Amino acid sequence: IGVETFYNLSINKSNGSEVILSNEVTLEANNSSLNFSGTNGYITLNGNDFTINHWSDGKITGYDENEFFIVDQTSFIKYIGITNGEKLNIPMGLGTGSTKYARADITLTNAGDGTFDANLCGQIQLDGGICTGTAATTKAVSYTWNFISTSNNAVVALYWDTSCLLYTSDAADDSLR
Repeated sequence: IGVETFYNLSINKSNGSEVILSNEVTLEANNSSLNFSGTNGYITLNGNDFTINHWSDGKITGYDENEFFIVDQTSFIKYIGITNGEKLNIPMGLGTGSTKYARADITLTNAGDGTFDANLCGQIQLDGGICTGTAATTKAVSYTWNFISTSNNAVVALYWDTSCLLYTSDAADDSLR
């Protein structure tokens, strides 16, 4: 996919197949949506941003731990036109498969007509860096969720696979709310 704007986008991939971006993509979500309609299919950002304009609840459907965005330390999923109280669903991970899935659900409580950018890094930084620096090796989840927002107040829920823990847990699935 090159530089392109879409209105209704359906990702129908299976068996670990990926749509790999070669340039930035925009989804004009006003009266349209993004649907992950396959089984085990992914959108790999490949260093390119994926922007969703005119966000409203439920504009991304069909995602789960086997259908999501694959992000890296440089590309972002960007949401534009968020209003107060809307819930951002951010289905993302650092590779294919359910153990790489690290979704975030975020409700901005003072968004105005705001923006929100999200990506992941594959380690926790001891020195406060986002994606560079000295990595933590114990008592952490091996992800850093990187969020940039015009809102300064939000309700956040983060989800990860227990294989990403750098400690022992008895929980079947871990999350932070």
